Amino acid sequence: MPSVFTHHQEVFAVGPDWLDRLRQEAAAAPLGRARLCLHRRAEEAIQEMVIAFRGDSLVRPHRHRGRSESLHVVRGKLAVLIFDEAGRVTQRVNLAALGEKCGTGMGMAAAWMYRLSEGLWHTVVPRSEDLVVHEVTQGPFDPAEQEFAPFGPAEDGALRKFIEQALNERP
Repeated sequence: MPSVFTHHQEVFAVGPDWLDRLRQEAAAAPLGRARLCLHRRAEEAIQEMVIAFRGDSLVRPHRHRGRSESLHVVRGKLAVLIFDEAGRVTQRVNLAALGEKCGTGMGMAAAWMYRLSEGLWHTVVPRSEDLVVHEVTQGPFDPAEQEFAPFGPAEDGALRKFIEQALNERP
């Protein structure tokens, strides 16, 4: 099963059928996520995606120099952790779908959208079993421009432990 989907239509709409498909694909994907690219080519100046995450999906801390990133939560809850150069959490942004409360451990109110304007070290941590986000960033897409944090382990077990500890840090 593919975990990245594209389209080539002039007008493209995303409805419940796509959300269900992405959620099913994420459940079966090795990385626990599936993405629908709303842009038609990697060379486009605006990269816009709908991404479904499995609740246990890990995103290694990274940054995108010279690029901004916006996330809008469509379904579920997440935490965005911002790190300094040494790997200490400097900020935590709790996000939940519009109208949804975060609940215990995340406070009662949450934002539903955020924008990271600088190339800061960050990670996205699903806080619900069912997470779908709408992401917008600058293109063109070049995987070589994503820089992984030297403090963020690459191995799943060590990364999971690092993220769990980071979630408990007070910024």
